[in-house]
Amino acid sequence: MGCGASRHSSAVGEGAHTSTAPPEHFENAPRASPVLLHKEQAIQQSTKERVEEKGVEGEGQTKGNFPAPKEEGGETKKQPCKNENAKDWFEAAVQGDVEKLLELGQKCREIVDCQDDEGESALLKAVRANREEVVEVLLGTLRSNGNLQRGDGGSVLMVAAEMGRTQIARLLLEGGADVDLQDKNGFTALMHATRNARPDVASLLIERKADVNLKSREGGRTALMFAAELGRPKIASLLLNQKGAVRVEEKDADGLTALLLSAQEGRPRVASLLLQHHADTKVRTEDGLTPLHLAAYNGRQKVVALLLQAKASASARTDFRSTPLMLAAENGHTEVVSVLLEDPNASDINAFDKETMTALMYACNTGHADVVALLLQKGADVDATQIDGYTALMGASHHGHPEVVSLLLKHKADPKMADLQGFTSLMLAAQDGHLEVAALHMRERVDLDAQAVEGDTALMLASQNGHVEIVALFLSEGASLDLKNEQGWTALMLAAEGGHPEIVAVLLQGRAEVNSKSQENDTALMLASEHGHVGAASLLLEHNAETNAQNDQGDTALIMACRNGQLEMAVLLLQSGADASITREDGATAASVAAEKRHQDIKKLLEGQSPSLLKKPTCIWTAAQKEVWQPIADLLCEGALSLWPLSVLRLLLEKQRPVPRRQDVEGCLRDLGMDNDFIQSSLQDATKCASLNFPLLGGFTVVCLSFGWLSPAHPDPHQFHLRLLVEDLNKQWWAQGENGNRVFVFWDFMSLFQKPRSEEEDRLFHSALSQLDLLYSSTHTRVFRSTGVPPESLNPVPYQQRGWPTFETCVTGFKPSRLIHQLPTALPQADPTEPSRGSNEKKKLEEECVAAASFNEDSDADDSTKEAGVFAPAVALSKQEVVLPLSPYDFNSLLETKRFTNGADSDTVRALYRQFVHRTASSVQQISFAGRSLFSDEEAKYLSGLFRYLQSEAVGPEEEGGTSSIRVSLTQLDLSHTDLSDEGAVPLVEVLGGVGSLRVLNLRETNISVQTLKALGRSFKEGGMGSVGFLILTNCSELNEEITDEDVPVLLSIAETVQRRGKLMHLDVMNSTKGLSEKRQKELVRKVDEDFTGCTLWI
Repeated sequence: MGCGASRHSSAVGEGAHTSTAPPEHFENAPRASPVLLHKEQAIQQSTKERVEEKGVEGEGQTKGNFPAPKEEGGETKKQPCKNENAKDWFEAAVQGDVEKLLELGQKCREIVDCQDDEGESALLKAVRANREEVVEVLLGTLRSNGNLQRGDGGSVLMVAAEMGRTQIARLLLEGGADVDLQDKNGFTALMHATRNARPDVASLLIERKADVNLKSREGGRTALMFAAELGRPKIASLLLNQKGAVRVEEKDADGLTALLLSAQEGRPRVASLLLQHHADTKVRTEDGLTPLHLAAYNGRQKVVALLLQAKASASARTDFRSTPLMLAAENGHTEVVSVLLEDPNASDINAFDKETMTALMYACNTGHADVVALLLQKGADVDATQIDGYTALMGASHHGHPEVVSLLLKHKADPKMADLQGFTSLMLAAQDGHLEVAALHMRERVDLDAQAVEGDTALMLASQNGHVEIVALFLSEGASLDLKNEQGWTALMLAAEGGHPEIVAVLLQGRAEVNSKSQENDTALMLASEHGHVGAASLLLEHNAETNAQNDQGDTALIMACRNGQLEMAVLLLQSGADASITREDGATAASVAAEKRHQDIKKLLEGQSPSLLKKPTCIWTAAQKEVWQPIADLLCEGALSLWPLSVLRLLLEKQRPVPRRQDVEGCLRDLGMDNDFIQSSLQDATKCASLNFPLLGGFTVVCLSFGWLSPAHPDPHQFHLRLLVEDLNKQWWAQGENGNRVFVFWDFMSLFQKPRSEEEDRLFHSALSQLDLLYSSTHTRVFRSTGVPPESLNPVPYQQRGWPTFETCVTGFKPSRLIHQLPTALPQADPTEPSRGSNEKKKLEEECVAAASFNEDSDADDSTKEAGVFAPAVALSKQEVVLPLSPYDFNSLLETKRFTNGADSDTVRALYRQFVHRTASSVQQISFAGRSLFSDEEAKYLSGLFRYLQSEAVGPEEEGGTSSIRVSLTQLDLSHTDLSDEGAVPLVEVLGGVGSLRVLNLRETNISVQTLKALGRSFKEGGMGSVGFLILTNCSELNEEITDEDVPVLLSIAETVQRRGKLMHLDVMNSTKGLSEKRQKELVRKVDEDFTGCTLWI
């Protein structure tokens, strides 16, 4: 290993420097939420080699001149050693065998400065091995070249400096080593000493007149800059005490001074030294950031305090007009915000930046509740608006931060305010599916029927984007069903076009007008038919949708289905009485349209050549849901399991009684004073509801608790799980008021017969156990996961390490993520935002923040970013752990890391999971992790693995053992508002190409970019994505920035493929094509509009 790229310096790399500030605060930068770009760079080094910074030692020496680069054959040229004694020569240097060295060196002079394959000489090896006596002999008697460099330019002196060999460095300097020699990165020995925290060597080099102002070639850094960046206060002091020799205001290649670097990286002791030497606090980066801006952005509270004491301006603005307060607020640095607000010359708390954003708006957008609370306490204007009318409440609602929304509403933020497009905070929450935020708005008695400029209501936006829970909430609060937007579309039409049968069902149950018409006389049935949404269409037909209605062009639902190649839809419509002879205004019929678009299968159907198709049952959504629900209903009816009303669990918690065995529930309730009629009602209500309908249309909710037993004798002896479950259920809108009477809970201990069991009870127990996965995987139930294990538990094994809970979790992963709830892992603490905090709480919060401004002088690491949160709320749905559906292969690998009380259970669980996947996967039509911020590329990798497995099992006849092949039925995949990037999206797109049933792929507001777009292009070109009708790439900020005119052919290729297939597709790239030139964008739109009419481009 060479010295210039040793293990000590390689962690820093060439030109060890970081970017200086978040690009979104610069001119013309995107407004995406930033990530911290300024990470501390650590010098990785063994403990034995690192020495504590000590005082100065060494004597003066005249500084030599920096040698000019050597020509081939010069002294810095690597001289590969061909001497037969080379191995012994190098070994003697490392082992300290002076006699051997003298013998070999005097015998062959050429061997003295020869180098091994890594370019290291014996002198360098001796330095590395700390063989001082060898160095003396090599430099003195054998006259070794002290300035010999390796291929990377590293010299012997540099290695000595890097490794802290002070006495050896002195010998080298006395022997004529060039103190200012630079390696290929431009690093000198002084820089190496600084980077590796070797103050004794640095002192020696400075005394020997090392040039303290030399700059590295990569990054343009001086030794002082490295000291400032890496936190080397003793070396910084040595450099600064050179009576003005060091240039404090020198800038590196990025325009950063030492003070800017110390502020950015959080080096308070170095910053203090620089300020004592009058470093300029007003100096700015190329983007106008001062040291205070950098310290505030990176949460360097200690440095912020120092800079303010030095009269740095807290009102300074960047080129983007950002203040330090805005940067600190955006990144959640509560202590920094507090210190800035306490400064006598603090900036206006309500100041606007270039985009008319305030500090409060930034904190709300990024969800930093502690900062929001502090700003509100200090007088931030809760209803300040941007130039487009956007408020802090809108930002928090749009990004799904319920704890922040709650704070804003408590401080009287006005939820009725609307931006210039007429969107309110409720509309934004509804559009993006933030249920908790929408529920908070209901308490404010907002106008549910308020309409945006184009006529959309919150109900329409939720219906369009598939957020059934929010739709149900709005209907329960009295939202109008049949309002229309400017196009004349209703919520039902939007849900039908988007293919959201659950929402269609809920709206129809609420008596939405099924045959309402748009401005162009389109109906909901037409819109569903056009895109092949058979489930939605079947619901509309069940509610007497007009099969043969015509729009302004004369199209019927059947004609639209035929034009777009929707065979299954055509069959359903014909079975429902659609008239194939109806003609358009231009004389076209369903058959002629199908023939024109080359949909031969539909043409044959209409011509009577495929009569068998009309005899096959089609997908009737309601019947399919009842079929899925029926096994659970049967278990209830036969008594194999019981579901208990929420009121029973509330009573147990109130009386502090552990949940009883199923056989003991009735007696327990009687002992607690419950009326006998109420007891009987509790025993029978769930069964009555289940026998009438499935939960969505039956108006009830089934909750399944997933948890770990806390003792061998009882699952929850101290009501730990009980309290967490009941208190969380009490917060759900669907469990409040009268709704709570129709919430039924499955808890295995009180829902299944426990030991000792009678013969009949044992039969019923095993009947339920064999189908228990249905409860946890069903789209008709909710799963609440209580994964906490109190440390005093008799069974302290963490939930995540247990085998059976792992099975339960992975089974649950096949549900839509909106139906999975994560309970807190510890008992709740008091909410500090409640009025009961007392009048002194505000002062206490402020005092805690200010007290944190003090720092430990023994360290030069500003660790104030490790902030203790003021709040400890339940985790918002958007930020909860992602529960994934895994392939059996990935499940088996995961299971190997888990514990089983009975080791034999492992094989049983593996077999059960594989059987479950083969039984269940065919019925999974929707997978959604929308809004789950923790869904990332790693999760996408496992999702890709599942699809690969399903496709590999989707062919062939019945397998041995009776397990049939799998039919992949996925119609919608929604990964919008997740942390997905190209790394996970590209392989996912590649495997999704083979999912022929997929109709909707939603990647809205993810981190995908051009590589994903190209993968989509390849998939379409190769015949994949054959049924996709909606490809949604809206608001993808990375794509928006990286796309160029060279990528237009990809979009055109997709549009051309869609046109050739003859099936309508919406390609939505709105706010994702900023990188295209205006000319190219217009050409793209014109080309698609004129030549590829089957593809609707939203741009």
